[in-house]
Amino acid sequence: FVAGNNLTIDGILNNNVYILGNTLSYLGQATKDVLSITNQNSFNGYVGDDLRNFGLSSTINSIVKGVDIDTQTEIKVPDIISNPSWEIKGLAIFLSFVTLLLTGVFLVWLTPVKTVQIKRKITDSPIELMKSLLMGILIIFVIPFPLFIMLVSIIGTPIALIVSAFLLFVLLFGRIWVELAFGTEILRLFGIHEYRPYKSLLVGRILSIGINLIPRVGTVYNIIVIFTALGAMVRMKKDLFTFKQ
Repeated sequence: FVAGNNLTIDGILNNNVYILGNTLSYLGQATKDVLSITNQNSFNGYVGDDLRNFGLSSTINSIVKGVDIDTQTEIKVPDIISNPSWEIKGLAIFLSFVTLLLTGVFLVWLTPVKTVQIKRKITDSPIELMKSLLMGILIIFVIPFPLFIMLVSIIGTPIALIVSAFLLFVLLFGRIWVELAFGTEILRLFGIHEYRPYKSLLVGRILSIGINLIPRVGTVYNIIVIFTALGAMVRMKKDLFTFKQ
């Protein structure tokens, strides 16, 4: 995770990359996903999987293997990165499925009340789902500038760090609660109306893995999941704050 004002990223990156800042010059070689939330950015490196970019002004001149953005071939990468075998892809999918599922089980066990509250912001009605999605979109597009202002000010730096940590948590783990909510609705379609969080999470994880196997559709799905998770969690926090008041 990288946060700052004017960012330049170079070198080989072996994990998912999350970027939050004002301006970005990306020259690196990432083997996995890259998610960028910046005002202005320029991509001239390599992205081994999906590139999710949110900004006011963007220039993309990279090799992006997860989606059909391939406008330049100047960067050379090993064959194992550019053309991974199905065995490697299958192993990566399995590890992603298991690790996030186990993390989700732990987080649901740790926060049972908040899990129900977040789920209700998604599954209570289609309107609740749309509110969470639109709230997430609004936050993503509004927050970079004030966050940048806080980062460059001494007084606002602690708040900016807290907000950045929250955004990082949502980017990494927020999808767990959305997948649980989706899984709950799928179980209802099969006549299981009791609240079963762990089974719902399992079903939701399987749904996400299946959708991510579909080119382009998986990218759109992941963006919707991130926006919805962010919106639902912020709305849940807002309700708790209002209740305490």
